Amino acid sequence: MSDRLLFKPILTLLIAIACLSPISIAAEADRNAALRYWRAVWLMGEDSPSASIDYEGLYQPNYNHAPDGEAPYSSSQLLQDQSEVIRLLIEASLLEECDFGVDYDKGVEALLPHLSPMRRAAQLLVLDARRLLSEGDKDGATERVTAAYRLAEHMTGDLTLINSLVSMACFSLVDSFVETQEASFDEAHRQAIAQALARFDSDDPFGCAKAVRGEATFFGGWMLRRVNNEWSTPDAFVADLRTLFDVETAENLRAEMFAAEAGTGEAFRQKLRREIEKYATALNLMADAWTTPDAEKSLDAIESQIVDGGFGALAQVMAPALGRCHASDMKARATLDARLEWARD
Repeated sequence: MSDRLLFKPILTLLIAIACLSPISIAAEADRNAALRYWRAVWLMGEDSPSASIDYEGLYQPNYNHAPDGEAPYSSSQLLQDQSEVIRLLIEASLLEECDFGVDYDKGVEALLPHLSPMRRAAQLLVLDARRLLSEGDKDGATERVTAAYRLAEHMTGDLTLINSLVSMACFSLVDSFVETQEASFDEAHRQAIAQALARFDSDDPFGCAKAVRGEATFFGGWMLRRVNNEWSTPDAFVADLRTLFDVETAENLRAEMFAAEAGTGEAFRQKLRREIEKYATALNLMADAWTTPDAEKSLDAIESQIVDGGFGALAQVMAPALGRCHASDMKARATLDARLEWARD
């Protein structure tokens, strides 16, 4: 999804915020980090100077960028120009609560416009930490590093796996930088990093198990609501599936699930409800297995059952393959544990 497409939901949210009273806005902004993040994102929006920043290019030592027709910027100048954005990101990261207001009732149609901007925000914090460290400002660099770690933790608050994956990506981004600069941080700086890392939940630091269960709840719930309303016939159900999958997959699912059904009425609804329940059961079993000693083996067994149709035809199509996600989570957890041990040493 392009940043231009993301811009409309952001604008809608800010208009909604503008309709609140100044007192309620201030009170909510003091509690919910998401509102401060959105202010920073607004300053990073498509009409701002920062919108044209090549964040990947900034990692290059000889980076030079400026709008067409203007004198070249050094990366240091450009980052200094983002001081207000960085201030807001740091302030937001210090708050405990972070709720981006995802409308889970919309199921697969729920908008997640914060994902791409938040990854970009983490990049900006790391890049400015690198700038400050090169200038000898270790305190300023640590302030940005710890903000980036806290931002990564904030991304674990939603109930979708994509949020957990973005959290891991943001964490990896900042931790890779810290790894290359370990000798630059003294005991006080390491203590600050340890405090930021302590924000992560010890049992499910990147929210993956919670997200697997969350997808069973909010996506399964969305499907059940549609069974009671829009999905009155197999045709209506398959028409919706065609917006998620290719036509062949949707038609194959119809054949698997409804070949023996009359095609309409309560018999159809009951069949679909049973399929949804089996889909949710499969995801909840994977969430239960996520942190067990034999998690990899258990997940493989559940996924094999899904592929073989043990949890129904709907789960065969809808349930995500989670082996790689689990491996990424375990790797990120090990990295987090190692970083905490280094910071507390």
